[in-house]
Amino acid sequence: MHQSSLWLLGSVLVTVFFFYQLFRNYQTLRDVPGPFWAKLTDLQRLFWVKSLRSHKIYQKLHEEYGDCVRIGPNIVSL
Repeated sequence: MHQSSLWLLGSVLVTVFFFYQLFRNYQTLRDVPGPFWAKLTDLQRLFWVKSLRSHKIYQKLHEEYGDCVRIGPNIVSL
């Protein structure tokens, strides 16, 4: 195999693995309400913590979504 073919195969495998993980994480907690981006990534939670207002944001999310809120792909706040 040529080096470019190996590079392409590696790229495809990494992409498939990424989307598999994304779908698996999404499916695991799909019934828990929360912000759209919380279902896909932890980046918004990182920004909340960096803003030093995460506790206020979590309170607001609980007021909006109820007692159980999804705040990350694998994280639920009760």
